[in-house]
Amino acid sequence: MLSAQQCARRPVLNPVGLQAMVVSHDSAMTNLFSAVLERLGIGVQRYVDELQAGLQLERDRFEAIILDFDTIARTVFLVDRVRNSRCSHAALVFGVASEVAALERALQQKINVSFQRPLQRERVDAVVRAAYGLMLHDRRQYFRYGVSVPVRLKRKSGEEVHCISINVSQNGAALNIPAPLELSEDLEICFAIPEVQELILARGTVIWHDRHGKAGVRFDCSSKESQTRLAEWLDAHFMQTVSKSTKD
Repeated sequence: MLSAQQCARRPVLNPVGLQAMVVSHDSAMTNLFSAVLERLGIGVQRYVDELQAGLQLERDRFEAIILDFDTIARTVFLVDRVRNSRCSHAALVFGVASEVAALERALQQKINVSFQRPLQRERVDAVVRAAYGLMLHDRRQYFRYGVSVPVRLKRKSGEEVHCISINVSQNGAALNIPAPLELSEDLEICFAIPEVQELILARGTVIWHDRHGKAGVRFDCSSKESQTRLAEWLDAHFMQTVSKSTKD
C-alpha cells in the first residue's frame, strides 16, 4: 500500500495525461517541482521509497522523473528502471543535488538535466517549461481521443459485430461490445471519422478484453491515405485539448 504522503497530489486539469514522478525525502523540493509541474497540467506522483517508485514505473507511463541525489540512495537502480521500463523509457530524468560531485555522478547516469541546491524557482520553472514541449511531442504519438462512434467488426467467420468506440488512437481503439471477443482474434474494422466523414478501413487484433462488455484492438489502416487522415484528425483534437488546458 502507498502511504498518503506518497500518493498526495492536488487535483489538476490533466486532459493530455502527462505524468511526472518526484522521488525525494525533501518535502520543500517535492512541493516546488509539484507546483511547477501541476501549473502546466502535469499530474505528479510523490515517493520517498525508491523500491515502490521502481514498481510504479512498471505500471504507469511517466514523461518526467525527478530524483533527489542527496536523499535517495538507489538512484542508479531508479535510472536503470526508467531506461528499461516498457512504459517510461523515454521519460526525461532530472537530478537534484547539493554537491558538484553528486551532480557529476548524476550526469554519468545519463540523466537529462541537473539542478544544484539551493533550488531557484525561476530556473526550475524555465527548465520544466522548456521540457514541456518534448513531453507533449512524446505523448502526442500515444494520444487517445475519447469519442463514441459506431464501429463495425468482421470476424474470420464472416460474422459482423456492431459496437461503439470508447476512445481512438492512431493504431488502436477501446470498444464497448455486445458480445465477448477472443484474445488475439483477427478482425476487419470499419468506422467513420466524425466531422470529416472519412471512412476508416483497417485490419486489427484483439489485445485485451474484460469479459464485461469492453475490449481493446490494435489496428493498421488499410491505406496510407486513411492513416494520414486519421493521424491529422487526432492531431487536431490533441492540439485543441492542449490549448484548452493551457487557457484554463
